[in-house]
Amino acid sequence: MKKNFLRNKNAQVKVAKLKSNTLENGIVVFIALLLAANFLISLKILFG
Repeated sequence: MKKNFLRNKNAQVKVAKLKSNTLENGIVVFIALLLAANFLISLKILFG
């Protein structure tokens, strides 16, 4: 019984870590896209 409980807890921790990782990656990607968009817009203004 106790072993099972521990195993479940480990699985929950893994899932939580995965969720936070995907969230962090999503934020990083979002910021990168914003920076790229800003860069392209400023290029358009400079050479447009």
